[in-house]
Amino acid sequence: MKLPFYYSFKEFTDNYNSDLKQWLKENSDKDEIYYLNELYSNKGYKEFNKSTPQYSTIDMSFGRQGIGYEYDIFDFVSIVIGVIEDNFKKKFCLNNENELAEFIYSFEGEFEEFTAHERFWFISNTTYLLMPFLTINKEIRKKKVIYNENNEYVKDEKGNLIFEEGNFPVGEIIFNHDKYNVFLDEMKLISTFILGKIAPEIQEEKQTKSNLTTPEKIVLLEHLGVFARLVKDGVSPENEYRIIYNLIGGSYTNIKKYCLNRKTNNKSSKDYQINEKHKSTIRNFYNSKIY
Repeated sequence: MKLPFYYSFKEFTDNYNSDLKQWLKENSDKDEIYYLNELYSNKGYKEFNKSTPQYSTIDMSFGRQGIGYEYDIFDFVSIVIGVIEDNFKKKFCLNNENELAEFIYSFEGEFEEFTAHERFWFISNTTYLLMPFLTINKEIRKKKVIYNENNEYVKDEKGNLIFEEGNFPVGEIIFNHDKYNVFLDEMKLISTFILGKIAPEIQEEKQTKSNLTTPEKIVLLEHLGVFARLVKDGVSPENEYRIIYNLIGGSYTNIKKYCLNRKTNNKSSKDYQINEKHKSTIRNFYNSKIY
């Protein structure tokens, strides 16, 4: 059986015993702890249990391997909806926003079928678990902008847009953030249930994690000569950010901002700055000989 994913704690607990029994029947060499670890790590519960879940995307417009970014839910959903709409336009030959809005109004398929894209690659399975929170807002508008045969806005002699009056169906893909927030609360309940059974394993994992913050880790790498070596080897800035990200983990976007500010000495923003406190922490950490 495929590992199940539930959107509510009640649904999870109502089906837990039967799901576990069926899974153990098909995986007789495994036990309940193994099953719960698989659920927690591979089905998305771990990701949704974070205080502010981040969603990973690779932008393939930067080359063959692309560049990885992490987004909060607002920016991520904006990208996902943009990808879906772009795929609608290409597959169904929709030439302008009027045609797109009318098509969305009558769309009855599955959004998940339109998330593959030549530019954006969604590398987390949590992307598809968010699909139920996408819906279509439908309304009838009394006017719409007019396009010419080249699908450009038609304007009057003063440069103002010209509208056509009537009753026009307009559909818009939206994300239900209220429903999503309730969902996150349910995920925390499910995660608490799972962690209550596998706490020793999770606690051991936590003990292996660093107590250093992202800017402190960057200072440590600089102290160890990592940045100087990257410059000597002619590594490009973007690849430098990716290497640092792979070394210390966390948010790629934040690491890039710290590295940019470090390199340019940009003081225009108080955010993402490496300050003397970070440097002092690393000096004490390194000189203590207790790692």
